[in-house]
Amino acid sequence: WELLTIKTTAPDLKIAVVPIPNPPGGKQYSIASYWVEGVSKQSTQQQEAWKFLQFLSSKEGETKMYEIQSNIRMFGTVYSRMDLAELLVQDQYLGSVVKQAVEDRFISLPLISNTFDDGLNDEVVRYLENAINSTSQGVSYEESLITAKKGIDQVFLRYKIQ
Repeated sequence: WELLTIKTTAPDLKIAVVPIPNPPGGKQYSIASYWVEGVSKQSTQQQEAWKFLQFLSSKEGETKMYEIQSNIRMFGTVYSRMDLAELLVQDQYLGSVVKQAVEDRFISLPLISNTFDDGLNDEVVRYLENAINSTSQGVSYEESLITAKKGIDQVFLRYKIQ
């Protein structure tokens, strides 16, 4: 999603999307992030809401949504359905993401921004942002990452994550 922001801010910038690097000989992993849709048990229109969600997750729903989104920005939301992967695997921006989804194992990390709860995700993201910003002020990458790791380790300890 940050690619949309980058290209909007700097439309002439030449940029590419590549798979997440992994150590030589290591297993290929991708970082998973996701949101979940649901229907409130207080809804007076539960049956209709579930039908709507069923449509949104159908082939027709996902392809229509992608088409509409692509008309107003560079690309739409990547399909969540594996049976639609082939439609995007050659895309210059989404292709590597789709390819990794088909071939890789996923790990979930607390890196989702804008959760607005000032919890685990926001705390981890803050340490990573600080690491990136410190390098622009002359701090070495190594030192920035060591500092970030110390902070993230403290956050994980507080949330009892090993």
